[in-house]
Amino acid sequence: MQTRPTTHIPSLLYLILSASGVVISLTSAGVLFLSGMLARISGENNDVVYTNFALGWTLVLVVLLLLPGVYYSVNRLRHKHAAGINSAGTAWPWIAVGAWLVLFLLGILAAGMNTVNWLVIPPLTTALIAIPLVLWLRRGSKGSRDVSRQAAWSVLGASLIVTPALIMLLEIIALLFLGVVVMFFLAISPDRLQQLEALIRQIAGTNMDPVLLLRIVQPVLQDPWVLFALMSVTSVIIPLLEEFFKPLWVWMFVKNLTPTRGFFYGMICGAAFALLESLGYLASPLGETWPALLVGRVATGILHTGTSGLVGWGLASAWSERKYTRLALAYFLGVFLHGIWNTFGLLMGFAEYLQPVNHLNVILSRLGGIAPLALGVLTMILIAIILYAHKEIKPDQAVTATEGSNEIVINMHHENE
Repeated sequence: MQTRPTTHIPSLLYLILSASGVVISLTSAGVLFLSGMLARISGENNDVVYTNFALGWTLVLVVLLLLPGVYYSVNRLRHKHAAGINSAGTAWPWIAVGAWLVLFLLGILAAGMNTVNWLVIPPLTTALIAIPLVLWLRRGSKGSRDVSRQAAWSVLGASLIVTPALIMLLEIIALLFLGVVVMFFLAISPDRLQQLEALIRQIAGTNMDPVLLLRIVQPVLQDPWVLFALMSVTSVIIPLLEEFFKPLWVWMFVKNLTPTRGFFYGMICGAAFALLESLGYLASPLGETWPALLVGRVATGILHTGTSGLVGWGLASAWSERKYTRLALAYFLGVFLHGIWNTFGLLMGFAEYLQPVNHLNVILSRLGGIAPLALGVLTMILIAIILYAHKEIKPDQAVTATEGSNEIVINMHHENE
């Protein structure tokens, strides 16, 4: 008697999740493009038009990245072989690099043209952020055909839909908690509370004018406690949260992963987060500063893929080889690199506004002056980590039948190859 094939529940759940994401993203992109065009026709500020188009193109890219997971899930549910695209050749990465350079030059030409930048820069930005991430993921995968395509696309899709929203929610909760702590200390220090109330009134009266805001906020930045609070949030709390939750899908399915796959799936999680974070950061018109900021966000993509790959490798090593020390070291190394990166990024942004009123400000100003060099060195370190992992991590052995018996989303067999 033949047994009837069972429905693969994880594929069904992912199909529902990703199909919902496709519908919502497409609808939202359409609304953004339409509202942007209406704003353009009605003569509104180009900034509004630019932001609408930038967010719309981001959602279009999300849809394109969700569709392969939908395709593989449907074929898995139909118990049919799903042919994949063979990307093992060496030519296409060089083609991608060439395309990136051409698009970047086009972006430089269009960045300062207010008449067309709202139309040209958003799709260019989307492509210029995505291409390097794809190249790094290919490098991190070691070109191995042992990685299930359904698994990889499912991890990417789930990371795009769930992880950024979850991390944003957790960061808001952490900031609210810190706000409560600050208010408690202010309550027992009436002078500080009065200063805060006066500052809030001053900010409210500026109508968010950048010049007036800077004039009001700059004296506040001279306070060591304010600097300590900014550094604590930026360099400690945010890296701790993001490096823990970015590789969320590796945490959930780690029992089925070897260290090689843990590193690669961790990189996928980091790439998904970096993609949305960078495109959100670049969603406002930047004018002639666009080239420098885009290059900076490309480097940030290397940060997120590298640190998440480390944590994914540590997680899989802890479960498959019982090397828990490796997990701890990988996590704290990822947090340390992320924290140093955020510190220099913050200093590069506001060090010029620090006045030499104390030794701390002098030191921070000097560190801000070398921030671009420091970020460049950190980028080289992260590239070295990815290249070292590509060289040293042992390829996966043949996958046993038991790996597919209790999987959640990840299919370790080769029926999707």
